[in-house]
Amino acid sequence: LENNGSVRWLKLGGFSFQPSEFLKPFIIIIFSFLLTYPKRFKIFNHLIEGKFIAFLLLFLVSLLLISQPNFSMFVIVFLVFSTQYFLVGINFKWAFIMLISIIIFTCSAYYGINHVKYRIDSFFNPKKIHYQVEKSLEAYQSGGILGKGPGAGTVKKNIPDSHTDFIFPVIAEEYGAIVCIAIILTIFTIFFRGLYQISKSNSSFKVCSCTGLLALFLFQALINIAVSMKLIPTTGVTLPFISYGGSSLISMGIVMGMMLALTRKEFGKKGLIYDY
Repeated sequence: LENNGSVRWLKLGGFSFQPSEFLKPFIIIIFSFLLTYPKRFKIFNHLIEGKFIAFLLLFLVSLLLISQPNFSMFVIVFLVFSTQYFLVGINFKWAFIMLISIIIFTCSAYYGINHVKYRIDSFFNPKKIHYQVEKSLEAYQSGGILGKGPGAGTVKKNIPDSHTDFIFPVIAEEYGAIVCIAIILTIFTIFFRGLYQISKSNSSFKVCSCTGLLALFLFQALINIAVSMKLIPTTGVTLPFISYGGSSLISMGIVMGMMLALTRKEFGKKGLIYDY
């Protein structure tokens, strides 16, 4: 299905869903396995490092995302992979290749995808007015500290995608800055609490996987909020667990389910606690 010039959705039995949303949690686990696997893989009588296969997989996924086009998802996947790669230890040769790849993909998206070029130009050119962002800032100013009250917002009626990508300004207008700050603090609490829990594990695979999943949650939330505050160019990223959208909600549920599974502990017969 095509929407706003992008082909990101599939229709199945009367329901439409976004496959790339479900790709995120599973590709993070695959990246973790490849980056932390201690031995080389034997493919066609050749020994290949897991990191090399991870980079090839990242390149393939990036091509698929850019072809949709889904530049925002491409950025998030790259950021998460960079976080995992930094965690397992940087090889400057591969880091340089990754940097060059980012530049190539970004330039290709800028010159090859019209709406990406428009959004970046609008962000850096103050004379160009981006309607969504301007209305979003108006909603922030209108809400003040305590907000207008639930359902009392008026600016939200003029913000396109106010139920998905620009839901945070709606919260700001109706519930005020205090609730917005509380949401941001909750997001960081989940992130750092997850890091604390997994830091006790001796498994490099678990640490890499959980860090990637938590980074996905944090990056997606911060990008959504930053866009609505005109801190970065506009992207189509939802706010985890708050924005409307079945694919995004299920995907983030899978992310947190994986987090709980990886950080879960069991009690042995003698009452000792073991990593699960």
